[in-house]
Amino acid sequence: GTTYWGSTFNFPATVGLSKDFGLNIESGRYLLSIDVSAPFGDPIYDAVPYLDFTSFGLTGISTLPTVISASTPPESTPQWTTWSFEYVVAPDSSDVGNAIGFTALLSADDYTMMLDNLSISRVTAVPEPNLMISLGLGSCLLVFSKSRKR
Repeated sequence: GTTYWGSTFNFPATVGLSKDFGLNIESGRYLLSIDVSAPFGDPIYDAVPYLDFTSFGLTGISTLPTVISASTPPESTPQWTTWSFEYVVAPDSSDVGNAIGFTALLSADDYTMMLDNLSISRVTAVPEPNLMISLGLGSCLLVFSKSRKR
């Protein structure tokens, strides 16, 4: 988009962004996607790698995410890199009912960060095709066996 959040600093400091969405966590899979960039046309600062963040991702979920994509953005170019993460919350997890949020905290020098297009989605379970076929065949066999008894 045209409105993004960014920060530039070149001395030891802590900078970050935190957002609470006012929604409670349910069991299931959550996908986090966000666009990350280095400052456009500024050769002084390095793009921040994912592993250099003190904290980055969804809050309220205690399990670590599976990193789907988190490559370091290109240096000093007007390009965005999409970072994607998957979180899994088990039905018996103590995280169920927690408020879900997002945080990006960076405590390092000579880095910048620009963040845009934050997206969090909960993926509902879809039955496996083999399970559906098995249930269908089982139902057909049950109906067939009952009709033969008559």
